[in-house]
Amino acid sequence: MTKLRRPRKTLDPQGAENIRRYLTDLYDGDFARRYFEYASTEKSTYLRVNTLRTDAETLRRRLREHYRVELEPIDAPAAAFRARDPERLLGKTFEQALGHYYMQSRSSMTPPLALDPKPGERVLDLCAAPGSKSTQIAAMMENRGMLVVNEIQADRLSTLIFSLDRMGIVNAGATHERGEWISQRYDEFFDKALVDVPCTGLGILVKQIEVSDWWTAESARKLADLQFRLALSALKTLKVGGEMVYSTCTMTVEENEAVIDKLLERYPVEAIEFELPVATAEPIDEFGGTTLHPGVRKSKRILPWEIMSEGFFVAKLRKTGSIEPSNPAPVREKDARFAPIEKLDRELAPIYDRFGMTREDFAPYRFIKTPRHLFFVSEAWEGQSLPTYRRVGVRFGQIDSGGGAILSTTAARIIGEKFRQNVVELETDEELRRYVEGGTIKRDAGEKGQLAVAYRGEVIGSAQATPGGVKSRFPKALRANDLVLPNDLANRPPAPEDAPLS
Repeated sequence: MTKLRRPRKTLDPQGAENIRRYLTDLYDGDFARRYFEYASTEKSTYLRVNTLRTDAETLRRRLREHYRVELEPIDAPAAAFRARDPERLLGKTFEQALGHYYMQSRSSMTPPLALDPKPGERVLDLCAAPGSKSTQIAAMMENRGMLVVNEIQADRLSTLIFSLDRMGIVNAGATHERGEWISQRYDEFFDKALVDVPCTGLGILVKQIEVSDWWTAESARKLADLQFRLALSALKTLKVGGEMVYSTCTMTVEENEAVIDKLLERYPVEAIEFELPVATAEPIDEFGGTTLHPGVRKSKRILPWEIMSEGFFVAKLRKTGSIEPSNPAPVREKDARFAPIEKLDRELAPIYDRFGMTREDFAPYRFIKTPRHLFFVSEAWEGQSLPTYRRVGVRFGQIDSGGGAILSTTAARIIGEKFRQNVVELETDEELRRYVEGGTIKRDAGEKGQLAVAYRGEVIGSAQATPGGVKSRFPKALRANDLVLPNDLANRPPAPEDAPLS
């Protein structure tokens, strides 16, 4: 979760010596040697299939056929792969823009697996940006239930919301709060919480070499206080019996086992046994001449060179009794409210009319109305006021001057399988290129009005029928200059056969 400066190409000598000394004292010289040997290797690229959008075999075939990317199965998770990407295209493909997958390290996938969220539960992701674990949790919840994702930094919050939209997440609400204060708004509310705290990043040196620019043992000690307060805040938000996963991408005891030790010693919580589908190492149970709480031994360390990914720490706790709540925060007024679908006939009339939909098609959702927009979210969301959220659910559409909703591309991709009419199938590479560039496709679009656009049977966005043809509404945010479409490589010579596994 650590936000860092632009990567450097070489280790900072003083920072590297600080790290070497710390790891040697904690383990031994051989451990430190293996750590720096791995940090100097080429990092592997992993991706997680978004099962809300596609399936593993379809994605493997498309990436192989259109982008020369080979996906190598790994033991687990089932929807995760290691990628051979000789053209370095995985971050630029059309399928990536459509949210068919998320580029995410194998280690980063383990905290949500430990949390094991279920459809219908209330789940908190306290330090959520950029969204890899949030979108994984939402997929595990099958886009059902209530997922609250929080981020304190405004720019990272924007990135988080973009990730949620790209991956088609409709059961999440985003908040912009200090994580250590969020218990002021949610007292014994959630079933589960993930606390993937900001950390000093010793586990990610292989991809973020600039960690060595500033790392000291003192930086770990200072950050540990914030990490403890974040974890405690999350515990307060849990119902009694609720479960929390605490994780970091660092290897220091101060930020890992010592935080869990303090929680176990001071509060009504217990450590839980759990399994991970990767090789793990024993936690540190003695530090600074002190034996830590026995429950610490149920946590797990992931050593980067053992799974060819990043170093991580994961612990799981269960709340066994109430904790004194924080003082409730004042409720902010916000001009947004849940609106029963029976009262949205005017707003939804264009959608019913153009796409042949009915009220019953929207049974899995609740709607939120603002003066200018309509949003929709999983029907499990509760409450009538929405004062604390930066955004809930997905923007369904803008409300036009006549009061009707103009369907957004994100919403079209989520509900497109229910459209019964006015879906335009793109027929050529040129039509696809023109659509994603925001242009007009020169063909008879029929009666003026809203359209959905499909490519190879999948609804990919919305459009407008005009006298000049089909006018694209593909979002500017997805129109990357280097976006690679499925047949763009047809006439490009392949990369060398011996390109390394990314």
